[in-house]
Amino acid sequence: MKFYLEQLINALHDSDIELLKAMDLKKSKIKNFLEVLIESRQETISREEEIKIRLTLDSNSYRKMKAVLLSKCIKALVPEGGIKLLEFLGRYGLSELFIREADKLIASMENSTKVSASEKAAIYKECYLGSTRLPYSLFDEDKLKNYEKGFLENYLNPDKVIVFNVLKLNGVFVRIIQTFYSMKVSEKNYQYFKNELSAIEQELKNINSERINVFIDGIYAVLDFYYQKMSPDIKNRLEKILDRYLALKGQQTDDEIFTIRFYLAYYETMTSNYAKSVELFSKLENDFDDLFKYAPKIIFRYTLALAINGEIGRMKEVADKYLKKYLQSYDPDAKVITCVAYLVYHLLKNELDKANEYVTIFQNSINRKALLSFDIAVRIFQVVLYYQRGDEKFSEQQFGKFLRYSQDRVDVSGIQRLVEMNKVLRSNFIQHLQKKISLSEFEENLTKLLKGNQAVLSVLFINAARLRAVES
Repeated sequence: MKFYLEQLINALHDSDIELLKAMDLKKSKIKNFLEVLIESRQETISREEEIKIRLTLDSNSYRKMKAVLLSKCIKALVPEGGIKLLEFLGRYGLSELFIREADKLIASMENSTKVSASEKAAIYKECYLGSTRLPYSLFDEDKLKNYEKGFLENYLNPDKVIVFNVLKLNGVFVRIIQTFYSMKVSEKNYQYFKNELSAIEQELKNINSERINVFIDGIYAVLDFYYQKMSPDIKNRLEKILDRYLALKGQQTDDEIFTIRFYLAYYETMTSNYAKSVELFSKLENDFDDLFKYAPKIIFRYTLALAINGEIGRMKEVADKYLKKYLQSYDPDAKVITCVAYLVYHLLKNELDKANEYVTIFQNSINRKALLSFDIAVRIFQVVLYYQRGDEKFSEQQFGKFLRYSQDRVDVSGIQRLVEMNKVLRSNFIQHLQKKISLSEFEENLTKLLKGNQAVLSVLFINAARLRAVES
């Protein structure tokens, strides 16, 4: 059974809850149903059985009452429905409910002869933009293309070329990032995205708009960033793009500046300047709190930079303040990311039972295809966990199993380099277990091998080795 109603009520602000409480619910059972759901907001345990007993409902009646109440709540919150409802659901991060309502709206529109072309275009546009903001686990490229096609067919205004291609740019940007998380970074995909951006540039070549130009240049820079074309040139390009955005003087949005500043902070992590990365992430947090607190993937990168930089206490503060809430979230990506952050923290603190709890939540939540990079990371973090608790033989076996799992996915283009790196890491790990290299040699080798994001592995393995040495 879908949890649309629970998701909605858990996501609402207190002022929204007051609107629901003010609804004229004549049937006492529905009113009591709503009261229990409001009482249990943010709880992780379902109150379904309690509600059934209290209201003497069987499973079928329970499902029907949920559907009725969901409809009433939506009507109370967004009486206009339609695009306004999609905007509302997108703003509150209600991804699954957004997908459901978008599908319903599209179906209703396509079966109606009373919807004008301009109304259709507006609906397709909102569905498109909303889809680009979905968690990557729920991202559907085929739907995105359908919305794009529907908009193109129905938008008849003179600025069609501009609006349509800017819409496409948003889609390209999201798809670039999605290929990074699903480990589909390859030269083939790199050229594909470059060709797509070049075609859009050609369409817009006669449009004199600095804002569009800087947006396109920003996407090119992000493409090079994620596709590991890493060089000082990337940093210079990002800094110049930021300056160009700032020079627009009010035409730009905070979100655009926030995004470029994130990549500048993340660049420092990727180039192993962790103290500088932490400094820039901290400024990003202070300057854009309203955007930062709703950006779990960015917050996660901040926590990793803190962990690598040895600021474990601050890492926990950031995770507790911004990420912890996502453990009760219905956003699958945010929940998975939060588990990884806390797993790293508890390994560093040698709190192995807690670390294992987060592994379990992670395994029950992840979409491995969409978030393969996190799946790979947690599997090797588990090797650290087994080693740290003293099971050296099992950790060695699991490392071999992890490598076989990775090698079985070499068809995923972004994984081959990772496999080679982990072979070297495993060789050092086994040599250390067999006492063929000292602890100091092990630390030196890992520090040289693991750079950028991968340095978190160095931190975890070295921390575990030091703890094992003390225990021995």
